[in-house]
Amino acid sequence: MQYDVDLKNKKQINHTTPNNANQARLYKLLFAFLIFINFAWAASFSKNVNAEGVLIPAKIEAENFDNYTDSSPGNRGDLECGNSDVDIEVTKDLDGDCNIGWTDAGETLSYLIESPTDANYIMMLRTASANTGQFLSILVDGVVVASEVYVDALGWANFTTVETRFALSAGEHTLTIEFTSGNTNLNYFELMLDPDNPLDQPRGQPISVPARIEAENFFEYSDSTVGNRGDSSCTYGDVDMQLTDDLAGRCAISHTTSGETVSYVIDSPAVGDYVLLLRGATNLVGSYVSVLVDGETVATPVYIERKGWATFSNAYVTIPLNAGTQTITLEFSSGSVNLNFFEILPSPVYLPARIEAEDFVSYDDSTPGNRGDSFCTNGDVDME
Repeated sequence: MQYDVDLKNKKQINHTTPNNANQARLYKLLFAFLIFINFAWAASFSKNVNAEGVLIPAKIEAENFDNYTDSSPGNRGDLECGNSDVDIEVTKDLDGDCNIGWTDAGETLSYLIESPTDANYIMMLRTASANTGQFLSILVDGVVVASEVYVDALGWANFTTVETRFALSAGEHTLTIEFTSGNTNLNYFELMLDPDNPLDQPRGQPISVPARIEAENFFEYSDSTVGNRGDSSCTYGDVDMQLTDDLAGRCAISHTTSGETVSYVIDSPAVGDYVLLLRGATNLVGSYVSVLVDGETVATPVYIERKGWATFSNAYVTIPLNAGTQTITLEFSSGSVNLNFFEILPSPVYLPARIEAEDFVSYDDSTPGNRGDSFCTNGDVDME
């Protein structure tokens, strides 16, 4: 720096030499560049990993999240696994590169996925914890589809697989894993089609009976309101559906009003009488469903027992069917009925007779799915 003195005005005049001016500009540019690189580097670990949803069925590494919420700044794990605020470390599991760790209650990871069709899925999560009573919650598009998925407490590095089941409609969804209790490590998860509870048929194709038919698997409907007033993960058209509180099934038709209908195509092996079991719930006395086959009423009104909107019970009626393909329509004649599923069963067996154990018409089972042989499957009863 050089200094001149203005004696007249009694002040000092500063002059910057050309070299020092260039250095100052260089330092400013370098400082701005370093700030830009720092923000760009940090942003690379917090932006969406997948521009498009992962097509499922698929295995998804936990660290490949699209969004997150985390309660602590920085990664308390290994920097080679990421530099966002999610705590990630090199995994000690038998498979994978990194796992999520140091989770606190309420932290979340979200993933964009795409289901090619309406389907029931098994979600298998590879988890570890050293604390008992730790659990996860699973949300689809912001709606809880599985809560209290408990994690085995065998140690922070001893991973085991836990599973849950839920339904997805065709299209893109945001799947969120919430570390509800915290204290859980997550390596990866898999979404697979549920072999014990597939959607019976693509919509509109005949369903061979006897069979259990989930209420949401209709191919045609009439509904008095626009959109689904229930849960978005159950959406198909304008029919109101919500995640069921029943012991079995995924979704239930709900918010029904008088005259609304749902229709299903079935294929009967022979002409004769069949038992129709309706799994319904209502909070109003006098609520009933009418049954039509190919547009003709074939049975007396089926009244649903009043036990509450979420307390489902069975109601039975005998219906005649022709051999071959036909359309069965359920009309919510009174409205105010929730419907989880229905079954079309063989007519009663007249005694004396030999009855195979697997030819039951209803059951009560404490575990989901068939733990035996898949070709013997009838609902959740374990058979081999």
